[in-house]
Amino acid sequence: MNTDSNQAAMSEAVSTLESIEGVERSVLKLAQPPLWLNLVISSLLGIATFLTASRGLSGQDDISDLFELAFMFLVLGFCAYSFYRLRKQGLAPKRVPPSPLGKTLLVSYSVFFAAVLFGSWWLSERGYSWVLYIAVLANFSATFFCLQKFPNGEWIPGESGE
Repeated sequence: MNTDSNQAAMSEAVSTLESIEGVERSVLKLAQPPLWLNLVISSLLGIATFLTASRGLSGQDDISDLFELAFMFLVLGFCAYSFYRLRKQGLAPKRVPPSPLGKTLLVSYSVFFAAVLFGSWWLSERGYSWVLYIAVLANFSATFFCLQKFPNGEWIPGESGE
């Protein structure tokens, strides 16, 4: 009899954990930005990468600075819209992920973005202007991937490639 009650408690615990994981998965899917918003944010960051890394190539640094500032404000505006959209749906997103793994992901993405940005700027100053296009593609792809797979800094469980 004791074994039967232990098995019943174990099956209840397993089903409860599965239902909690299902709720977490649905919340994370809800937190994902729509594809159009993901494309816009990724494209704007790609353009900002190009403008920042190509500063020394053109003699129009003042205009380039204005475009950089405008694109950064657009990115911040679309990110704010994304947070507003989530709050409207009843979610309270955090700016910094709660888990240590999520914080590590955020720091590593930031270091990658900055390394690509400054590395492409440094190489373009030395005459390798083709690096700018690779940097734009790298930052666009990394941003797009991170916004799709890590909408709140955590991997969406239950998807292929896990």
